[in-house]
Amino acid sequence: MGADVSRVRFDPLRDFAGVVLQQGRLLLDGDFNEYVALLDRRLRAETVDLTSFGPDPDQAGSLIELTRAGAEPLTLPDGTTRAWLGDGDEIVISAVAAGGISLGEVVGRVV
Repeated sequence: MGADVSRVRFDPLRDFAGVVLQQGRLLLDGDFNEYVALLDRRLRAETVDLTSFGPDPDQAGSLIELTRAGAEPLTLPDGTTRAWLGDGDEIVISAVAAGGISLGEVVGRVV
């Protein structure tokens, strides 16, 4: 079932970040259609950035990426295989910025 809208002019290749309304100009549903399309594209892109797996397994940044959402269990140095975190697991996250500057380390335990 289609909708009765005045215009849909959203073009993702133009890469707009927002819709600016002009003072004194009559508001049309097309202005809001474009704004909603921008928000939809942004939310979808952010969701893909946070949840999708990249094409290169060497650039995986989390356990869920390393195991391809549990489909390919990871073999640990002690020989055990794991697809998910378990109770009692210790997680250590560390980061290094450009130039070898350490951004510190965070340690947590799954309970």
